[in-house]
Formats: sequence, structure tokens, C-alpha cells
Amino acid sequence: MEAGQGPGPGPGGDAAEREVPKPYVPTEEERRLLKECAEESFRYRAFPLAAVSMLGTSFLIRKGVLRDTSRFGSFIKVAFAGMCGYLAGKISYLPICSEKFKKLKDSPIGDVLRQAQRHSSPNRSSRKSEFSDMPSQSFTESSSPSAGFPPSSSYSDDYSSTDRALSSYEPVPFSASLNESSPTGITDYSVQ
Repeated sequence: MEAGQGPGPGPGGDAAEREVPKPYVPTEEERRLLKECAEESFRYRAFPLAAVSMLGTSFLIRKGVLRDTSRFGSFIKVAFAGMCGYLAGKISYLPICSEKFKKLKDSPIGDVLRQAQRHSSPNRSSRKSEFSDMPSQSFTESSSPSAGFPPSSSYSDDYSSTDRALSSYEPVPFSASLNESSPTGITDYSVQ
């Protein structure tokens, strides 16, 4: 190392030049709602699920379905069940809390959640529509025998249904789609 060089800020420049992102400071209404969500998720979901899972685990240990450890007894398994129930309760309350934030006006958190919902909604509908060629119809429309099918004059080919049945088309056997190096017991020839 040369004199005068030390572990400096590097090629990025001075440390004062780099912008450090400032942490988000929630509004008063958002703080109130965060506190409310934390209390309600504990009271209505996390504590009851933790208690039920702990009681269920201790019951299973007493019945002999689960064994307790020789060093700690049943404490470890009961505590683990309680933590899992607590986390499941907290996670299960997230949709309710996000709906509360979406209802807040002039809330940056609510705006972000609403935008995320808008961006995810078209994806869901496009996934649904890519699997169906026809638009959704009501039950009364689809109950008629010709509902959902185009009229016979709109077919583009000249074949009738009997010509198609007599055509020489043979589907590819199932074994052709498998790895060719492994024997399947299915042959690729058709019985004459």
C-alpha cells in the first residue's frame, strides 16, 4: 500500500455524497391503525391459535401419540406448537389489516396496497381467460344444447364428422412423450 492511501470511501465518492434512504414515518392515523391491528391480531387470532395448539400438543403427549423428551419433558414441543400457532394467527390477520389500510384516505401505505391490488387483478383475470376460449356465460345460456358452439356454417374446413373419423390421423403414442432411453413396455406400432 502506498502512503496516504487507506481504507477510504472507494470509487463511489465521499460518504456524504451517497444518499441514504430515509425511513418511512407513518402518519398519526396509520400509527393508530398499526397499533389496532397488532392488538386485534393478538387478541382474536394469535393468542387463541397459540393456546389451542399448545393444549392440543399437551393432550397428544398425555395420550402417548407424541413423546416428551427426557431432558426437557413436554416443554419444547408445547412451546414450539405455541410459537407456530402464534405466527399462524398473526399471518392470518394480515388480509384484514390490509383492507383496513386500503380504506384509509390520504395514506401512503393505503395507496401502495391499492396499487398492488390493481396490478395483481389484471394478472388474475388474464390467467383465467387464457384457459378458456369462450367468454363466461350464465347457466341459462349454457344449458341449451347449442350454447357455446359456433353455428355449423362457420367451420372453415370441408370435412364432415364421418370424414374425420375415417381419416388416417393416428395420435402419437404415450411412450413417445417419455424419455426414449427408459423402456416403458408400450410399443409404437398399431395393431392391424
